[in-house]
Amino acid sequence: MYEFKEEIIIALEEAGLSKTEAIIYLSILKKGPSTAYKIAKESGLYKANTYQAIEGLIKKNLATQLAVDNKNIIKVMPPEEFISKLDRQKEKMQSILPVIERGLDEEPEGISLHMGVPAFMNILYSLLKLGKDIYVYDIPSYVPEMVKNYIMQFHKERIKHKISMYHIYDYDAEERIKFLNKMKYTYAKKGKINRSSRVSTFTCGDVTLIINWQEKAKTIQIKDKDVAEAYKGQFDMLWKM
Repeated sequence: MYEFKEEIIIALEEAGLSKTEAIIYLSILKKGPSTAYKIAKESGLYKANTYQAIEGLIKKNLATQLAVDNKNIIKVMPPEEFISKLDRQKEKMQSILPVIERGLDEEPEGISLHMGVPAFMNILYSLLKLGKDIYVYDIPSYVPEMVKNYIMQFHKERIKHKISMYHIYDYDAEERIKFLNKMKYTYAKKGKINRSSRVSTFTCGDVTLIINWQEKAKTIQIKDKDVAEAYKGQFDMLWKM
């Protein structure tokens, strides 16, 4: 069974692959084109999961199936072609970015409601335009898993802009806290042992975000200076504690 570094798996997940697809892709790169049976055996995955992941890679145009000596052989796209494919997708996104930004600029001041993790991440990226530090408290320990396909790319972009982010996690998120504190412009602490929340609060400049994670990341965005200052004061108190 092959083992691959976690950061490589995460990078492929952020590029749009499932964890199983990432493992299969790396296994084929390492071993070379092979049958689904051998791939499952060498990667240590169940056959059903392997076949499903191979089908997913084929649908993403990252793998092909060839008939060789009456056997179906699976081969994958080389990494350089994979990167080229991502670059083309990025170019498409950049072409529609002005339209998206115009839509955001037309958003009215006040309170707005947004549903789902992708919507939450779009708002989080918009905070970077403010050029101010970001503060968040009452983060449940399971949230990194909910946002795993997006959050590392966000942190890379944030760090590139030298924007600091301060986190207060639930008391049982020690590993995540250690991980964050190793990153530049990133600080994390754990909350009190008897404090556990399903709702997180972000503040940045005049913007406040309240996210109900139990409601599949239902985000309330508030654009109000006084409200933001009040929540920032709450953060400062918890940070000192």
